[in-house]
Amino acid sequence: MPAQERMIRTYDRALLSADYRQYFEDSGFYNFGFWKTGAKSQREACEALIDELTGRIAIKGGRILDVACGPGATTRHLAAGD
Repeated sequence: MPAQERMIRTYDRALLSADYRQYFEDSGFYNFGFWKTGAKSQREACEALIDELTGRIAIKGGRILDVACGPGATTRHLAAGD
């Protein structure tokens, strides 16, 4: 099995793992997060990462395309900020 396929299968299994869901507080996020904000949980760090990245966009407005986003937590977080 090629390395790329093994990586995809590993990622897919992780998304279904009860341990991962618990660690990320069933948030649907699966990123490393941004901890410099004082986040106290993985979920808070994931939300902080999205806020940090979108905060760097010079011109506000328009659309954001969320590609390969897993279960869609980033999209939900961005939509809730409207």
